[in-house]
Amino acid sequence: RRSVAARALPQTSTRGDPVQLASAVARLDAHVARIGGADLYAATEDATAAVDVMVRSKNIGGTLEECLARSDGVWEVCVMPHMLRLSAPLGITFRPVRYSLKDGKIRSDVRFRLPGGIVRGWLSSSGSVKATARSDHDGAAIDLVFERFWIDLDDGDVPGAG
Repeated sequence: RRSVAARALPQTSTRGDPVQLASAVARLDAHVARIGGADLYAATEDATAAVDVMVRSKNIGGTLEECLARSDGVWEVCVMPHMLRLSAPLGITFRPVRYSLKDGKIRSDVRFRLPGGIVRGWLSSSGSVKATARSDHDGAAIDLVFERFWIDLDDGDVPGAG
């Protein structure tokens, strides 16, 4: 598994302040190490601010195609404020939020638990991810298409195959 901080490469940044970006990467890496992995519910203001700096830098360490080519692996999300805002009023927890990428394919697995543990399991989806020629996002965009969706009500450590 990789932390999201591994995606930013300050030495290749062409936007923003490279020192500020390097500091953000270091702070996020320290946060993930301190909490022992990715956990949305352990996100601090500093970790959230570090992710914001990284996103605003628009640094992907090269071309979009190069970024996608080296992104194969399992990624767990450690900061996702909108997920917290959506889940808190209902008392639902989502842990982990995991994306697996390989050869242009993507799979999302999110473990959920309703209050009291009455219902729990995995929400999963799969599809494809590829660079696109669209130019409405500063010339760098991806097509992210989820084609299959399923729920696995087994709360094991590994989601079902779907």
